[in-house]
Amino acid sequence: MPTFYEFFAGGGLARLGLGPDWKCLFANDNDPAKVNSYRANFGSGDFVEADIASLHSPKLPGHADLAWASFPCQDLSIAGKRVGLDGSRSASVWEFLRIVQELSLEKRAPRLLVLENVPGLVSAHQGLDLQHLIAKICELGYHCYPLVMDAALFLPQSRARLFLVCVHQDVLVPKELLVAKPFSLWHPGFLVRALPYQKSWLTLPVPKQRPVRLRQVLRLKAQWEELEPDADLLRLMGPQSRMKVKAALRSHRPIYGCAVNRLCWEKNGGRSRRADWRLDGPAYCLTTRASFHLVRIHRNQVQRRYLLVQEMAKLMGVPSSYRLPSSKTQSNKLLGDGVAVPVVAYLQKHLLLPILNSQEGLETKQ
Repeated sequence: MPTFYEFFAGGGLARLGLGPDWKCLFANDNDPAKVNSYRANFGSGDFVEADIASLHSPKLPGHADLAWASFPCQDLSIAGKRVGLDGSRSASVWEFLRIVQELSLEKRAPRLLVLENVPGLVSAHQGLDLQHLIAKICELGYHCYPLVMDAALFLPQSRARLFLVCVHQDVLVPKELLVAKPFSLWHPGFLVRALPYQKSWLTLPVPKQRPVRLRQVLRLKAQWEELEPDADLLRLMGPQSRMKVKAALRSHRPIYGCAVNRLCWEKNGGRSRRADWRLDGPAYCLTTRASFHLVRIHRNQVQRRYLLVQEMAKLMGVPSSYRLPSSKTQSNKLLGDGVAVPVVAYLQKHLLLPILNSQEGLETKQ
């Protein structure tokens, strides 16, 4: 059974995605509410609640096959100030790499690292942050393979995330997993342009199963409220959103979707508020902010409400058996900060396990 360390563990959504075929040796976070949820779902035997800066390799038991790090995105997200890896939160990734270095000196370097964050990391400081991060990973003896995976391939939510899959230089990657030419589904143009010297890319099969639609995860009989004509969600719509709403009003069936109030950068450098609508498709990316609204258009009425916690959990692929915090605010934060469970499950099935299993076969032959 492959083993792993989980840093910045949050409520353990990455652990849910890895599934029962993996054994956790060590987990860490310092957010009390998330820690309580992690322990409520997975027990406390392998969990250390502490700031990662205070951790050192002797705290980590055994020799893990994988070290997973979904490090903070606040300084990289387009919703933040975009200070990049110099920011006080996202800079904690350097502490993770320090621990990997300590493990390496003890001959306990994990065979795989996975660093997960928002795609905003690709453009931070015109791509220099990502290039610097990859260079540091390579100095530790790993080959780094970046790819972008969108939860919309599995769930009714657009949630693109950057994954840096790092393979130790002593591990042979199966040839069928490597391509010289990037594949746009996993390696979009903005990523390829940011890494002009990337010689090879990891690839995955295209998912065959279509995700469920948004309305299939909603409690349709929940309480909705009608939007007044002067409500911000209607008043601040752009031309495209206005056209979508007009078309939906002509429909003979209920149309479900979401709307988001957001601050947008203008060409003159200023910022203005805008309401974007998405109807009859995957929802916008879930966040911990209260600007995300569910919308329903039916019988010439435009209605809205906030997501229920159970609906948010379904949009993240979290099973109903998972024990969320009793506080709605803390539940929303845990889910909004997390990684979509089916994305991790697909990554481990089609990349992580094949790499580890191939290496085990090689060791057996030797």
